[in-house]
Amino acid sequence: MSWFRSSPGRALLALLAATGLLLAVVTAMRLSGFNPPASVRLGIGLAAAIPALWFVLNYWRSLDEAAQEAQKWAWFWGGSAGLGFGVLAIAFYPDLALQLARPGASAEKLMLAGATAVMAAQLIGFLVAWAFWWWRRR
Repeated sequence: MSWFRSSPGRALLALLAATGLLLAVVTAMRLSGFNPPASVRLGIGLAAAIPALWFVLNYWRSLDEAAQEAQKWAWFWGGSAGLGFGVLAIAFYPDLALQLARPGASAEKLMLAGATAVMAAQLIGFLVAWAFWWWRRR
């Protein structure tokens, strides 16, 4: 049986499709110059978050106990380590985050660049810890 035909695979594909749809909506709004008020943007975000939460819960329920334990362990250790490294990198090397934003960017863009750098560090930490967890138990 193909991984994509499994229950976790379908849930993950549905989550990726929902994320892609949200990115398409946001990209279309930016390209068209449509800049709705904050309340409308919040509504769009919530409208996307509700099905995403449903897909994530379906994915979680479809995992066996070992896979759930790997996810929890990797997010705790890898995500925490990545968070620490990301925050330390921005604290000691702020020019790294500045390179992610355009020169003369607004404070909002700089905050987004810093948050993106920290989230990327957390994701890398998670992936390394997840691979380590499975390698250790092979």
